[in-house]
Amino acid sequence: MYIDKDHILRSINEKDIKNGTVNIPPRAKEIGKWAFSTKNITSIVIPKTITDIQNSAFAWCTNLKSVI
Repeated sequence: MYIDKDHILRSINEKDIKNGTVNIPPRAKEIGKWAFSTKNITSIVIPKTITDIQNSAFAWCTNLKSVI
């Protein structure tokens, strides 16, 4: 998982996906553009620290069923 110096989650990789689920750590403040695009995720856990989700962050996540 790559979170930049401005606390924007920019991307994830396959090791960040556990049984189809991604848990975003609370140090992230935003989800960047294309951060999850085309990833095979079924659910995501978003902490209360996230204040912004940029355009296309979940583009082509066709299996995404649950956002907590």
